Amino acid sequence: MFILENLYKEEVRERIPLYKKAFHQSFSVALTGYKLTRDIGPVLDEKQVEQCLCTWAKEKRKRFVALTGFWIPILERYKQRIAPELIEIDLLHLDACDSPSFRVYASHIDDSYQHIWLYRYDQKQMFYEISITKKEPIPFEQREDRFMIHGGGWGIGTYQSKIPELRSEGFKLNITAYYPEDLEDPSERDQFFIMDPSWQPWHRSKQNHHTFPPMRQVGHTRPISPIKCETRYAWFDVIRQCKAIISKLGGATLVDSLAAATPIIFLEPFGDHEQKNADLWEHFGFGISYERWKQSGFSEDLLRSLSANLFKARGSSIDYGGTFYATKNIR
Repeated sequence: MFILENLYKEEVRERIPLYKKAFHQSFSVALTGYKLTRDIGPVLDEKQVEQCLCTWAKEKRKRFVALTGFWIPILERYKQRIAPELIEIDLLHLDACDSPSFRVYASHIDDSYQHIWLYRYDQKQMFYEISITKKEPIPFEQREDRFMIHGGGWGIGTYQSKIPELRSEGFKLNITAYYPEDLEDPSERDQFFIMDPSWQPWHRSKQNHHTFPPMRQVGHTRPISPIKCETRYAWFDVIRQCKAIISKLGGATLVDSLAAATPIIFLEPFGDHEQKNADLWEHFGFGISYERWKQSGFSEDLLRSLSANLFKARGSSIDYGGTFYATKNIR
């Protein structure tokens, strides 16, 4: 596994936490950053890129799975390096249409790239799914009477503005906190799950492994022991127990929703690709906009029917991870 940020110039990587916090504090700033998506070339550290390419060549790497289009210029250099030998690349799309990182490099994509769509908005179809756990989803009636509310990995969006209204309606919330100041106004009914703000995706454990972000559950009166999550996706364990996710609709949230059969109440999108995600989830009957849910009187019956649709849909598509490891040589 290679983390793209490891190839950034050090000064660029050091600024990422600053951007992350600015995007968390202001959705308008985040949207401005989204509109400025461009070629990644100027931020790459040539020495680190060269080391990466040498490692791949030495290990005779021929099969790749890329989750962002920003890998494309690096993969193009590798293709040139080992020519005339060929490589195969799966471009794994977590969104229902091209996200900005893929659009930037659309002209570079040739037959050596295979588009793997989990679902496509333009075709209104599901093709693949990603199984996060072997556990079956929890039936809707057996779930905790709680709602998961978050802003994705960077805590982006309008989710914080919905918390007062949801509290006034008596809902119990599982709130993802990204910084200590997010805990300043707790409610006795809420539970907080705070992600360690010092963690970054490129950090490694003492065993030199990449890890999931450390999380700590916080109650109203006292902290609860940390959730062990170095080698597992602890956030998903919380999502499985909830009656719905309230969030903007990024690609990873779609994966969570389908894997857990947990419907999504979607908020303002972070770009047009997230709007397409929301439109497709609504088309499938897997989610509903916050405004429409509010107009329904915050109906639980409506959420129950959305969860039932997700239960029916699970397993109807190809398990991408299982298929990949069963049929392809990962070298």
